[in-house]
Amino acid sequence: MKKIAFLASLLLCIGLTILSCSKDDGTDSPKETGLKITSFSPLEGNVGTTVWIQGSNFSSTKSDNTVKIGNTTAPITSSSATEIFITVPEGATTGKISVTVGVKTVTSSALFTVEPNVVPTAIEIDKEALEIFTGESAVLEAMVTGDGSAKPITWSSNNENVAIVDDNGNVTALNSGNAVISAEVDGVSDMCEITVNPNVYVAGYQSIGGTNVAHVWKNGEPIALSDGSSEARAYSVFPLSDGETFFAAGYENVNGDDRARVWFDGTLIPLTDDSNPSYANSIAVSNEKLMVAGSERINGVQVAKLWVDGIVTDLSDGTTDNYVTGMYAVGSSAYVAGYETTDQITQARYWGFGSNIPVSFSSNDTFANAVFANGFGVFTVGHEIIDGINVAKLWVNGGDTSITDGTSNASANSVLVFESDLYVVGYEEEGGISVAKLWVNDIATNLTDGTNEARANAVFIFENDVYVTGYEVKNQIFTATMWKNGEPIELGDGLENSNSYSIYVK
Repeated sequence: MKKIAFLASLLLCIGLTILSCSKDDGTDSPKETGLKITSFSPLEGNVGTTVWIQGSNFSSTKSDNTVKIGNTTAPITSSSATEIFITVPEGATTGKISVTVGVKTVTSSALFTVEPNVVPTAIEIDKEALEIFTGESAVLEAMVTGDGSAKPITWSSNNENVAIVDDNGNVTALNSGNAVISAEVDGVSDMCEITVNPNVYVAGYQSIGGTNVAHVWKNGEPIALSDGSSEARAYSVFPLSDGETFFAAGYENVNGDDRARVWFDGTLIPLTDDSNPSYANSIAVSNEKLMVAGSERINGVQVAKLWVDGIVTDLSDGTTDNYVTGMYAVGSSAYVAGYETTDQITQARYWGFGSNIPVSFSSNDTFANAVFANGFGVFTVGHEIIDGINVAKLWVNGGDTSITDGTSNASANSVLVFESDLYVVGYEEEGGISVAKLWVNDIATNLTDGTNEARANAVFIFENDVYVTGYEVKNQIFTATMWKNGEPIELGDGLENSNSYSIYVK
């Protein structure tokens, strides 16, 4: 009986103990004390990328944590018990992320992918702007840095009518105007603004050591045509389309007599057999024919002549002196200006397409210096001597117009019509000094201020720019001068005499 009571008491104690244990488990669950990485983001990035690591049991003291990507330690920017922020370091490669706190280390199950650093592509052309002349070439160089440095450069022009560029940055100017040359790599580009100027050719002479040497100035740079062993002048110039070569016409003194001369790219081309004195006053290429107007003294009489591809035509019959002063080519022929001199009178005239036409029927001496023709007629300019005064004149289709009023000496030396406007250049004396003049539709503009003796000899219009050439005397020296839109540009050296007679812009 006692034994049964003991067993019952023992079972009661065991039950109370189990119950007591069950109450403790429900109130205080066991705590997780292990180091753990639950996630990180982003999953990839390049050097410098910030990575956010989430987990548990990290140290809130940065220096107590060590974080690695693969085998490379990453700098920690901040930390707490549940998150760490790191920066992907230089030299890191793709690998798992590990966190060490004290002696414990935990490693992520996922890899962090280290992407290669992208260095932005940059490109720079060695020139921001470039000025060249028609027909010239220039080289642009582009420096590429960054990831695109090994890739080819794509060159382009936004106006291939003005300038083109090849795959190596070689720019060729085709026509005057503006273009933008671009160099592009990886969608990044740089630009160079191109200004193509027309070539300006002026014919005349520059005295060297006291001898007049035939010259052509191209874009202001002198080109000697004769060797300086004897007197020579270039009266006319005509450039070809390549922008490099040109024809020039004039004369050279040979054994005391003047001889007609034609130069091509500086090389002398025979025009006559040099048996008679002769002059080449004007030259042009039209319909692929080379035309030269001038004169030759035959049996003591000056004969007006026109050479077309070397074949000569006499414009006058050799009974009276006829002098050629200018020419305007039309198709396969030309109008030639000049004058005829007899014992009684000098008469301005032009020759054209087989006709010998006096432009003035005045009883006074008249001289034609230039001619121009278009669909409205033939325009001839020069001067008439009235009561001992040279009066600048314009003759059109038989009409006679005085450009100046006859109170002082004047002459018109060149004429052209551009977009219905009539341009004439020459000179008029003011206070006894010749002033270079430009008349546009009869309205006069002084190119010089009357301080120095000056005359305008030729005019050319190109893309609304007005070019005039002639001379101005400075310090008692004749100086070949060009005026562009009224602004003077000295061509001669200013040390010895020089003069310019014709101009062509292309």
